[in-house]
Amino acid sequence: MVRIIPFFSGCFFFLVSGCWCNDQIRSTSSLNETELNLVELPTPSTLNYFDNLGNSYTAITSYDGITSETDRLGAESCDIDAFERASSKMFFTTENLPSVSLDMDSPINNGSSELTLDIRGKDLAGNNIGVRLLYFNQTGSSFTSSQFQTISLNGMTFNDVIVVNDSFSNSPVDKVLMSLENGIELILFDDGNFLKLDI
Repeated sequence: MVRIIPFFSGCFFFLVSGCWCNDQIRSTSSLNETELNLVELPTPSTLNYFDNLGNSYTAITSYDGITSETDRLGAESCDIDAFERASSKMFFTTENLPSVSLDMDSPINNGSSELTLDIRGKDLAGNNIGVRLLYFNQTGSSFTSSQFQTISLNGMTFNDVIVVNDSFSNSPVDKVLMSLENGIELILFDDGNFLKLDI
């Protein structure tokens, strides 16, 4: 006959009864057409860029598609939020030039859509790059065409772009400009060098 000491049997009951529950989806969201178009980098999959000295570079893009994701409120929480993530990649065929991974997440629990650019490699001066740039929708829950603007940088004009700034680190990347029609139009580095899409 096995005897269970009351203290341990009580703890055993608490652990079993307190740690198990069924997940409950409290919110669900999807990506809209604008968000999908921004991450679906343009075809053809081979693009041409040039730098501030006129040198040409080739970049290759790929679209990874849409996945269904969940976000849990905490390690012990049973409340989860369901959202969509669209992903794509771009890398330069020249050795060590940066690769860019893009993720677009639909809003989580009535928040806003989020665009993440993960940039790895080296800049044109050979400095190491390892940075994640975040762009949050500031005007509502989802991206709309009204967020795109026309700006001038280094004597060049860019129409209907969003500006993804490096606001959180001291990486060599200053900002990235993206448009719905052309994808990544410009990667601007802190030293003034840049990689611009040849449109």
